[in-house]
Amino acid sequence: MTSHDGSASVSRRGAMRAAMSLLALAGTFWVATKTALAQNLIAQQAAQYRDHPNGEHKCAGCSHFKPPQSCAVVEGTISPTGWCLMFSPKE
Repeated sequence: MTSHDGSASVSRRGAMRAAMSLLALAGTFWVATKTALAQNLIAQQAAQYRDHPNGEHKCAGCSHFKPPQSCAVVEGTISPTGWCLMFSPKE
């Protein structure tokens, strides 16, 4: 489409298509990033995870623990009363 002065202009439909393409690309990037981060979790065996505490230290008191049963750095189901080498006390 051209304007009255002969220069090219963008239609609303074209602008919407471009915006939707950018949103789709951003969504794809977000999903890929989330998947990559999820794949970087440490195996329970490598973290020496166990489902019982180490003295007073337990997953529920760790900065990596994500209630009700997850961890930001160790894969799998995590017990709030468990413990592993990645333990980092909440401040």
